[in-house]
Amino acid sequence: MVSTEDVLGGKRRIKGSRIRVIDVIESYQELGWDIEEISHEYNLTPQQVLDAMKFYHT
Repeated sequence: MVSTEDVLGGKRRIKGSRIRVIDVIESYQELGWDIEEISHEYNLTPQQVLDAMKFYHT
C-alpha cells in the first residue's frame, strides 16, 4: 500500500494502481463482492485484494 499526495489526494492505495484500499473494503462489505469479483472488477490479483484487506484491518 502506498500514499502519495499527487495521486488520489494522498489516500492509501494499492501500489501500481489507482485503486484505494477503501474501494476494496467497501466492495467486499457493502456490495458483497468476493475476492475473485473484486480482483476482476478492479484488475487486481487476488493477492493484492487480500493485502489491501489485511492492511485495512491492521
